[in-house]
Amino acid sequence: MAVSNNSLGDLILRIALGLFLLALGILTIPGGGIKDILGANEVASAIRGLFDGNLEKIMLWLVGICTILAGAGIILSFFMPLGAFSNIFYLVVLIVWVLVIVLVDIFGNGGLLNGAFNNFRAFIGFLSSLAYHMLVLGAMLVVRRD
Repeated sequence: MAVSNNSLGDLILRIALGLFLLALGILTIPGGGIKDILGANEVASAIRGLFDGNLEKIMLWLVGICTILAGAGIILSFFMPLGAFSNIFYLVVLIVWVLVIVLVDIFGNGGLLNGAFNNFRAFIGFLSSLAYHMLVLGAMLVVRRD
């Protein structure tokens, strides 16, 4: 196995992140998946907030494919070393995920600068969303370091 850390927690984290990225990539590709199957696809929403028209579709395809390849790379890394090839896809997905955190949790509706402190329910929703996004970011950083 190409995984350097054989702990059960690391194994579960890698499998979960790989499957999460595969599903997210499929849902991000326009027409490639069922829209909003697990709620709002925040990656696609963030891209749609930045681009429109053909550029939006191109970016959705590129990010979706990179996300699928990053997820597949994490899973394949159990069976074979992938080396520097997979780092490109990890980096793209990591940058997109940081962009999602900024657009959704800071500037988005109910984000830090746009309604997070309106009431208790909005604040708890903000904390939940931020924690979810930070968990995924942390998993990406842990998996990437090996």
